[in-house]
Amino acid sequence: MAISERMAVEAISDLYARGVVIMSLTEPGIDTTTPMGRVLFGMVALFAQLRVNTIRDNTRRDCSMRAKAAKSLAVRAF
Repeated sequence: MAISERMAVEAISDLYARGVVIMSLTEPGIDTTTPMGRVLFGMVALFAQLRVNTIRDNTRRDCSMRAKAAKSLAVRAF
């Protein structure tokens, strides 16, 4: 997957300018030859990026919470 939704959309635009189109075999609405298909592709890229960002945020939050919990356990042990 692309690093960001912007990069995905830019890549599709660049490919489209070169005559390359993307058509999904499983999602009939995603066809970059049509304006609606390009919008749907952009939306899919946005949701993919949201998923990545959510996982990253949850992981960071969990690590922070575990570190705080470990500190409080270490203080109680002494």
